[in-house]
Amino acid sequence: MAVSSLVYASRATRDFTSEDLNGLAARASRKNKGLRVTGYLCHQKGIFFQYIEGPTAELSALIKSIRNDDRHDIFNEIDLGRIDDRKFPDWNMRSIDSTSLQMIQMEDILRQVLENMAERNYGLERLRNLVLPMVAKISERQAMLSGQAG
Repeated sequence: MAVSSLVYASRATRDFTSEDLNGLAARASRKNKGLRVTGYLCHQKGIFFQYIEGPTAELSALIKSIRNDDRHDIFNEIDLGRIDDRKFPDWNMRSIDSTSLQMIQMEDILRQVLENMAERNYGLERLRNLVLPMVAKISERQAMLSGQAG
């Protein structure tokens, strides 16, 4: 079933401990389950990267709430539009640490896109064509690593 998707990058407005991040991911997971939203969150050196997917109305309400959260300031948000299949169907909100992203060899590419490419400069379709395949690769590689660990 088709769902909407988006990705954003933001700067933390305060320091986050590991416990803070774990608590944030746990609360987001519970909230997102009720909204039927899935995705992942990564935090490294004061920067958050988040990919979320779900029903359009629920995703719109969620991103509005995220934009109003004073614990961070979004500096790049890309609405990826409708996708046919969820990339993270079983992750209401999984936190991926930077080590895991490095292991799946996507962190630097995703960071470059989100930190440096703005829709006004590159166009939505070009960004969408860059980001969606990266998200799919992150999903595939994370699934492979999870299978190897178990």
